[in-house]
Amino acid sequence: MFSFLTIFSYFCLSIKIRKSLKPFTKLILPLFILCYIIACNDDKYIDSQLDKAEVLMEQQPDTALAILKRIEAPEKLSDKQYALWCLLYTQAQDKNYVKHESDSLIRIAVKHFENTNDKPRLMKAWYYNAVICYDLGDSPRAQDYYLKALEAGKDSKDHALLGRIYSNLGLIYIYQNLYPTALIFQKKAAEHFLYLKDSTNTGRTLQNIARIYVKNAQLDSAIIYYEQTLPFLTQRNRVAICNEIGSLYKRIGVFDKALEYIQLAYNSSFFQDDMTPIYLNLGDLYRRIRLQDSAYYYLNLCIQSPNIHSKTGAYQSLSYLEEQKHNWLQYAVYHQQYRALQDSLDRIKQTENIQRIQSVFDYRLIEEERAFHEKEAYRKTVWFYRLGIFTIASFAVLLMLFFYLWRKRQFERERNEKELRIREQKYRHSQEYILTKEQEIQKLKEALTEETDKLSRELLAAQRKILDSEIKQDKEKRSLQKKWNEEFRKSPIRQLFISGNERITSNDWIQLEIWIDRIYPNMVSYLRNVIPTIDDEKLKVCCLVMIGVPVKRIALLLNKTSSAISKRKERLYERLTGKKGSAKDLDSFLSDMFEWQKTNHF
Repeated sequence: MFSFLTIFSYFCLSIKIRKSLKPFTKLILPLFILCYIIACNDDKYIDSQLDKAEVLMEQQPDTALAILKRIEAPEKLSDKQYALWCLLYTQAQDKNYVKHESDSLIRIAVKHFENTNDKPRLMKAWYYNAVICYDLGDSPRAQDYYLKALEAGKDSKDHALLGRIYSNLGLIYIYQNLYPTALIFQKKAAEHFLYLKDSTNTGRTLQNIARIYVKNAQLDSAIIYYEQTLPFLTQRNRVAICNEIGSLYKRIGVFDKALEYIQLAYNSSFFQDDMTPIYLNLGDLYRRIRLQDSAYYYLNLCIQSPNIHSKTGAYQSLSYLEEQKHNWLQYAVYHQQYRALQDSLDRIKQTENIQRIQSVFDYRLIEEERAFHEKEAYRKTVWFYRLGIFTIASFAVLLMLFFYLWRKRQFERERNEKELRIREQKYRHSQEYILTKEQEIQKLKEALTEETDKLSRELLAAQRKILDSEIKQDKEKRSLQKKWNEEFRKSPIRQLFISGNERITSNDWIQLEIWIDRIYPNMVSYLRNVIPTIDDEKLKVCCLVMIGVPVKRIALLLNKTSSAISKRKERLYERLTGKKGSAKDLDSFLSDMFEWQKTNHF
């Protein structure tokens, strides 16, 4: 629809021009002007629709998608309009949870905005290209495109988009087990979401940071981030996180806090599907604090779940319970069930690892093939250019030769003089051209050298920063280990076993195991796994050897003779190593194994 002013201007202009033109031209000119005005107004209409869709995209993505669908034959639009339509249409599909099947549209947008100065839209185009690649299972390419989006948006203030890019990159690095890098990106994402006060994405990002710390065995840090996550979560997600926090407190031996959080999750859950991991956590916690009836109750509830991870953990805990009771027959049944389920999980994990490696291999293969085709296309282009230049040059030579022969009979002398002048002029121009190009090449080389040095310095600085962070973490861990060693050396429980005269209770033995697991992480569990049939007395011998109790004191504590203790140590050494040895050999073996376990843990 045209405005009255537009139509009136059109007629005034056509009447004014027609007075000075021929009859046929007078008929054609108005039609030409009318078509021009229609085209201009149509472009304005398309631009207004695209602007409207872009404004509505965040709050009303379904309306934005409907507006974009009403634009007919978008491929016939101008390059700029079509590129923007492709970007907005892809964005609207993503926000309306429409499954992506191809990246052909977004590639058009990327290609266009790469050749413009519109960095915000280029960043958004690379972002959605990465999202589509990730949805299509191409994680390596998605990672590459996310990094390009960050490069395009390095000066951007779009905190929402930057937060999503950093978060998604962090998830890809988690998928690749690159936890230090993933932690950096997730923390940057959290900064952007906190700036926007985006509670949903902030909570999700803090959860990812906590899980990275769990993977790195930094459980205290993981607990801190999980607790920071709680205010940002929905009721159902809060149940899962409380259960996670309880599990972490359980792993570090703070059983009262573990019980507090797990009970909070238990009392807050309204969905049956959420109860299985809570049952597993409660059952394992009660097993650790020796409430066996409660442990049996919750673990038996857990093994009825269809979730293979929960069933695996439940059977493992039940086997530990039966081992504590020396009920070896039932222990064998539960342990067999646990091993079968664990083997299934290992196969699943192995398949996922193979798929991940295959994905990286496929990406490299595709990149190599693409590079080959680009090189081949460049070679063919150069060949065609050379052929064209040769053809033109040949034609020019023939023409000049013909002209030369035609002119030779009449103007031999003039031709010679003119040819000489032309050659001299061409020579001077060629020398100037060569000099100019050499200067340009030298400037480019200097600029390239400066840029390469700058990138190298930035890379070294980033690597040094990561190394300093790792060294700092290692020092903190070793400081914590040293602190625990000092605390244990001065602790009453160690003095009790070394030289105390008081009667030693079962609780004292439990406290000793807890201290040993803290100093030499999970060593008690490790011994039980290496010797599944180890009894409490042999385990006590190992524990006492760990803290340096002499043989005579061990014999006194266990109400045995020194020779009997020495025999048990010889048999333990044979069970652990598969070869015969003395009691001192066991002491040396356990000492070496403790140092190896501590080093591998930290």
